[in-house]
This record gives sequence, structure tokens and C-alpha cells, in this order.
Amino acid sequence: MKRVQISAIVFTLFSVCFSPCDAQEVLLPLQGTAMLPVAKTDGAAVGLPFFDDFAAGAVPSVGLWEPGGATVGNGYGELPPTIGMATLDALGPNGLLYPQAATSPFPADTLCSRAIYLDGFTPADSLVLSFFYLPGGGSGNLWERIGDTPDAGDSLFLDLFRPADSSWQNVWGRGGVGIDTLVAHTGTAWQYVAVSISDPAYFDSSFRFRFRNRCSLENSAKPGMTGNCDQWNIDYVMLDTARSVVSMPRWRDVAFVSPAPSMLGNYQAMPARQFRAVDQATQLQMTITNLYGSELASHYKYCIVGPDGDTVHLYDGGFENAPVEGYQTVAAHAAPPFTGYTFPEDGQQRVYSVVHTVSEGVGGDSHPQNDTVRRTQVFGDYYAYDD
Repeated sequence: MKRVQISAIVFTLFSVCFSPCDAQEVLLPLQGTAMLPVAKTDGAAVGLPFFDDFAAGAVPSVGLWEPGGATVGNGYGELPPTIGMATLDALGPNGLLYPQAATSPFPADTLCSRAIYLDGFTPADSLVLSFFYLPGGGSGNLWERIGDTPDAGDSLFLDLFRPADSSWQNVWGRGGVGIDTLVAHTGTAWQYVAVSISDPAYFDSSFRFRFRNRCSLENSAKPGMTGNCDQWNIDYVMLDTARSVVSMPRWRDVAFVSPAPSMLGNYQAMPARQFRAVDQATQLQMTITNLYGSELASHYKYCIVGPDGDTVHLYDGGFENAPVEGYQTVAAHAAPPFTGYTFPEDGQQRVYSVVHTVSEGVGGDSHPQNDTVRRTQVFGDYYAYDD
């Protein structure tokens, strides 16, 4: 598998905006999504380290983030640092375009942290906030992309809340740019950003940070051609002490990168009465990464749980070394077989749960939440080519 490298790009001010790529409107944009659940927090401050790689759920974790319109998923940018990403776009928490949506730039989503306890810290503690970002949702041919490339006037911002005077301070920003342009200039798709927090005015128990975006709708005479646009994807957000902005750290983290695959060869789902053994996949494709600066021994396995809760099939890939800052290529982990079990061909509708796990086997994984991916395999009354 060809690896898309991720390199360190450190920002303390606004980065230079590249000229937008010429684009031709060829697809109908998304008009809305299901309404997102909104949860309330207890208001307690979060301690350090603050970390989220958005490995699960449909919305950011209520334990770390305030409600603000951002969603969590796997469908936009490919090969993120680890499984899952937060996406800021033109849709509000109700799943519809923001009422202020216009062809000129307008404020849209906000991804704001809960209060973080920084009381008692000093500049000597070397606090650094870092994250990865990706504009749009793909590269190459427009009709092969999932997201929409932000235009030059569309932006992503990072703000810090200064408790000393109850003000938000903008410390970083990125103007709209295409992935192809980023790769041409930096050699990478996902971009790494690190910001030092050294002003004593931030060191309080009510400190927060937030990402926010500005979008602009296409200037089209056809209302139906105007929809969700200008996505920005965020991943692997970390705030902690004893860090540097000079270089990207090497996290001791073996993790999944892509969602769990279908257990069928040609479909994501198919009718139970149509299923035959020949429709099963014979081999799966798993994308597993090692973000550390040396090889790590990792253990991979998957199991299939039937409708009654019993495990009907178990595959154990054993231990293999995950390569340095790369993707696993050993077939036992990267391309595990699916043999030794056949789904029933009796035409009865059933739902199975498939659970994949990978774990670092020696020193312990620093972020275990990205070590499990799940899939619901449906044998119902419909076909599905996609997820």
C-alpha cells in the first residue's frame, strides 16, 4: 500500500494562502443530514493531557467538546492520522444549511473545547496545542471526491480563550486551498500544526480553545445546485506540557486508519434471500498505522458475533512488527483471510457485529480508543454498494 506521508508544518501566525484551483461544478451537493444529538456537560474543567482523535461517535465527545455543529466520521479525507475525524462544514446542528448561508463568506461551525484546567501552569511548562487538518474531502478528479474544496475566501481558524480579559484571541488561520495544491507544495495531504501557549493570561481553569470555519455557497442560479460545502477536517488534537513546536512528535500509537470493511465481496449489504456463499469476501483489507519512531510489535484479530450474541467466527493474526511511521503490510494483519465460516444461506434476515482489534504488545499503546473498529453486517431486504 502506498503511504501518504504526513510531515510537520509549524504555524504561529496565519499561513500563506495558495491560489484556489479552477473547478467545475459537476455534482449535486449534499442538502442536509440527520439532526445531530445535543448533549449538556456538567461544566467541570478538563485536565491535561487533552487528546481526541475522534475515533468513535457521530458528534465530538461531550466529555471534551461543547456542542457546535461539527460532526465526526470517516467519510471525507482518506488516510487520516488515525481512524475518525471531526468535520466543520456549512450545515448546522439541525442538519440543514445555516440560515445566514450566502455566496459571500459566512460563519458556520464551531468546535470548542470544554474549559481546561491550566491554573498554576507557567511558560516554563512548555504547553503546546497541536492538530492535523485537511481541506475538502479528496483529491484528483472532481467526480471522485466526497467533499468540497474550500475557496480562497473560505477559512479555518484556531482561537484561544484568554480568561484574564474574557476575550478570544485568533492565533492561527488557513485560507481555502485544495488538497492537490497542498501536496504539490508540502508533499503531504494532512497538515500538522503546533501552537505554543506561553502567555500567562491563558493559565486559568476556564481556558478553552476552538476551531471555527467560514463558508460560501456557490453562486448558482439553480437553488438545487447549492448545498453543503467547504469542509475542513480536524484530527489528532492534543494539548499537553513538555512539548515543542519545532518538530512533530512521534506518538507511541498503533491504530486503525480506515473503517472496518464489508464481509461481502461486492456489496456492503445484501438481501438474506439472495445471499450465497460465493458472495462472501475471501480476504479483508485493513489499514493499520504505527505513529512511533521505531517498530512496535502489534497483535491483530477479528471476531464475528451472531444475532444471539455468540461468537460465530474468530481470526487471530498473531503478533507482527508494525513498521516505523508507516502502514502495516504483513498480510496476516493488512489482508487477513475470511475462511472457515459461511453465513447461513437459509434466507432469514440477520444482523452480525464484526469487531476488529489491534494492540501494541510490549510497552502499551498511548491511545487505545483507536485500537477497535466495528462493523454491522446486515442481511436484510436490500442491496448496498456503499456504506
